[in-house]
Amino acid sequence: MPRLIDYDYKPGEEFTLRFHLAEARQKLVGEETAEHLRNAVTEVLRAMRSGLDRAISTLERETPEASTESQGRRRRINVE
Repeated sequence: MPRLIDYDYKPGEEFTLRFHLAEARQKLVGEETAEHLRNAVTEVLRAMRSGLDRAISTLERETPEASTESQGRRRRINVE
């Protein structure tokens, strides 16, 4: 029988939790429990989005030359 929660632990590297939501919904009946699980998933997704946003803004700050170079190459051409 699969567990509701599995984990992997690698000292000094990472700690991973896996929630088997399909199993949990079948075995952990109750609206309050289901609501907590939904909220947990939502918070994990928000944390991932926040991390991605920070990584993107860091990359954008590190390469301002690329955007200025492309702007510097533009020339205005007057057509008669």
